[in-house]
Amino acid sequence: MLQPLLEKSEALYFGINGQVITFAARISFFLADMFEADDITATYKGARCKMPCHTCIVLQSDLNNMSLKLENVPHRTHENMKQVINDGQGKEYSVHSVENSFWKFLNLNIYEACVPDRMHHIDLGLFKYQLEFTQDILKVVGGTELQKKFDDRLRQIPRFLGLKLLHKLGHLNVLAASDYRNIMKITLFALDEIFEGNEITCKELCELYAKFSKMYIMSRKEMYTEEDLKIFESAIIDWCIDFKKIFSPLSTTDCNFPKLHSWRYHAVPAIRKYGALNGLSTETYETLHKSYVKTPYRLSNRKNVMRQLVNAVKHKELTSSAKKVIHRKAKGFEKVLWELTLDNIDQKIKSLKKSENPSHSNFIEGLSQLISTLDTFLDTSSQESESDEFYIKIYDSVHLEDRHILRTTGEFQGKE
Repeated sequence: MLQPLLEKSEALYFGINGQVITFAARISFFLADMFEADDITATYKGARCKMPCHTCIVLQSDLNNMSLKLENVPHRTHENMKQVINDGQGKEYSVHSVENSFWKFLNLNIYEACVPDRMHHIDLGLFKYQLEFTQDILKVVGGTELQKKFDDRLRQIPRFLGLKLLHKLGHLNVLAASDYRNIMKITLFALDEIFEGNEITCKELCELYAKFSKMYIMSRKEMYTEEDLKIFESAIIDWCIDFKKIFSPLSTTDCNFPKLHSWRYHAVPAIRKYGALNGLSTETYETLHKSYVKTPYRLSNRKNVMRQLVNAVKHKELTSSAKKVIHRKAKGFEKVLWELTLDNIDQKIKSLKKSENPSHSNFIEGLSQLISTLDTFLDTSSQESESDEFYIKIYDSVHLEDRHILRTTGEFQGKE
């Protein structure tokens, strides 16, 4: 794979619009998860080796140290790793005693070029740990009942366009990065004042999630000034310190996570050298791989796979991706609940609020929304609303042509 670059290291020539253009070939950085980065750098895999970080020479016992001085933690370079291997100390420095192919590229430090990937570091890494530790805390404080209460709160969060709601988190075996990003948006609201007392307070836990949200939002910026990076680094340090403080008693490794160390010490330097993390993420390529390789492969019969993959991709690209719009037409109505003119809607809302047997809260909310919606409709359609014949009817239920039934009652057969 690297041979063409090594053979033509001085220049590459491409024909563009009938002209020969000279290009200088250069590897800038690598997008990879931590296991892939360990393969590329020929360093040991796993968090229990003596020096697990593929970027710097930090001891395993210092992975959770959030106050290291970078000048005291030297970075791996081609020169010092060659010397370590020549001295027979590869095992002490957690590097395989082999010649790394990337040492031949003089303008590249391969150990620095494997940049932290936000999707694997945060979405599928540190946030996943945070969520699992939170579940452990809930179980210790209130057992499975408190975990069920947490799931109930997640279930009660209103639906919103673009937000995928998940609950029963303890029973979900496989979650994608997009699932974790949706969970990030709602977990704080489900945890608020969910328990009292305990060595780790609910307030501390909620503050940790708030700090995580602030840090994560900053990580998705497209551009950074030096002042932005200082604020971002401060947010990372603040969250990392609290993460270790809260979850160390629950961790069998005392939070000695390579991803925690890498995020704390190598994320901001990577931004300074290579640009925003949005451009250093494997997220786009993982999504494309899933859509164009994994899914078609599962649909194949495992025979002559490449031909089937190519045909599946062709079909996907040539077929219109526009979603079919489904129009739900009403077929019949049940009994009339109310028949109101526009002037009476506001009076109806007030009477429902004062009623001794109040209706379901959705009635009041729906009628409140109805006024503004009708105003917009009447303004755009130029219809007269002051006519005595203009009124609306609210029915108990409506039957649709696709045999579904929409109901306006708060309960049906004793169920919410």
